[in-house]
Amino acid sequence: MAARFAAERGVPPTLLMQMRRCVAQLDEVMKGFGLTTDQTDYARLNDEFHEILLECAQSTMIKRSLERVKSLPFAAPNAFVKSSRSELPGVRTILIVAQEQHRSILEAIESREGARAQAPAIEHSRSASKYLRLALDAKEPLNQVPGINLIRRRSAG
Repeated sequence: MAARFAAERGVPPTLLMQMRRCVAQLDEVMKGFGLTTDQTDYARLNDEFHEILLECAQSTMIKRSLERVKSLPFAAPNAFVKSSRSELPGVRTILIVAQEQHRSILEAIESREGARAQAPAIEHSRSASKYLRLALDAKEPLNQVPGINLIRRRSAG
């Protein structure tokens, strides 16, 4: 909804410039992202992108609602990026797709196309569940993932 509002309402040039800069920095991080790369820069810039997007929406209601949602386990934009391991198979693919979604959201906002901005944002919100599935399927210790004690793995049998 934030992406749609931003596109439909229009975004001040300074915020668009911040978003473009953030996406460009994320692109640079992704160029150097290898199988054992630290995800700290990606996580920091991902947080920044989401904060800028929220500011672009210019909606107190969305801001308040999102703050409540982000307090839930696994709901924050970087719930897994900050705690999961980049060596897990598929993590790089998820982050590459997420970055392409960032780019698509920005382009739609710049073009003032609300539905076009909303569609990749909705799909982008599913990245955390994809990341969680990878981590759970890896059957490796997940004690670094906040809230992981709320999930039980199914026994194989």
